[in-house]
Amino acid sequence: MALAKGLSYVILLFSCLTLAVTCDETTFIRGSIKGALIILVLSTLLALALPNSAGTTMFHDGAWRGLFMQKNVLGRAAMLGGIFAIAGLLIFEDKKDLRMAKLLLLIAVVVLIKSRSVTSMSAMVAIPVAALLLLRLRKLPIQVRLTFAVALPIFVAAVVLSAPYIIELFTAQTGKSADLTGRVPLWIYSIEKIKQQLWTGYGVEGFWGTYYAAEFIALQKWEPDHSHNGFIDITLELGIVGLVLMLLSLIWFILNIPKPEGGMKSISILMSITACLMVILNLTESNLFRSSNSIYLFYLFLGLRVSFLKSGKVKSLSIPSKV
Repeated sequence: MALAKGLSYVILLFSCLTLAVTCDETTFIRGSIKGALIILVLSTLLALALPNSAGTTMFHDGAWRGLFMQKNVLGRAAMLGGIFAIAGLLIFEDKKDLRMAKLLLLIAVVVLIKSRSVTSMSAMVAIPVAALLLLRLRKLPIQVRLTFAVALPIFVAAVVLSAPYIIELFTAQTGKSADLTGRVPLWIYSIEKIKQQLWTGYGVEGFWGTYYAAEFIALQKWEPDHSHNGFIDITLELGIVGLVLMLLSLIWFILNIPKPEGGMKSISILMSITACLMVILNLTESNLFRSSNSIYLFYLFLGLRVSFLKSGKVKSLSIPSKV
């Protein structure tokens, strides 16, 4: 499993290197919008045609799941589709592209509501707002941006690692249950295991799916395949060393967001949105370092693309290209 995952990262790296040289960022977002539109339309048709299977979910009667196994996955797909659509509305100039982005936004909102995924609904609002603030921040002096870029991922990681204890204190004082659908016990268990392998972790694929996951199942009576937190998961696999490297990568990514002007407008908007996706979504889900995740693909492609743009090896297109 570790070898397969390692090879998938190598394949993804070379794929994104090729894309970064041969595909401009506007074409990339256009393809993403088309893909999201196909997925959400098919999910809608399935939910309407099969209301007792694709149109409902165990424990959430009537919540759509469409093509996916559960409602939250469909909700996340709708949320990503909506955010891609917003990016397209800010980037595109062609009327046909704008109509496609508007259609996707409409369908994404409907599917998001029908999925009843509260986390995805919150992210749909929070991420565009955070991305707008990040774009505004880009105009400030480098010292301010550096402080923000360093502080943001470290602050998020610190909040995540201390969140279970804060919630435990709140629960003890109020007598209320606040396990966030089982996430808090999962975080507490994961953090306790991190302390036992603090610096280098348990290795790639060395925790979930092993004895430790079985131990958690015996304690909590449900089976997770990740910790529902990207920062915790990367620390479980690669320890503090891996977490620091990932945070340095995020800092570099944020600092290299160009000003949203001229031919750099598209990549500036996409990098701002992707940075916010990487940070915010990994608070309750785990896609910080996953080769099969579309957000990580965006992150890697855009990071490589901006490097090539700044080195002059490729040119950005101010006019959207045709597929």
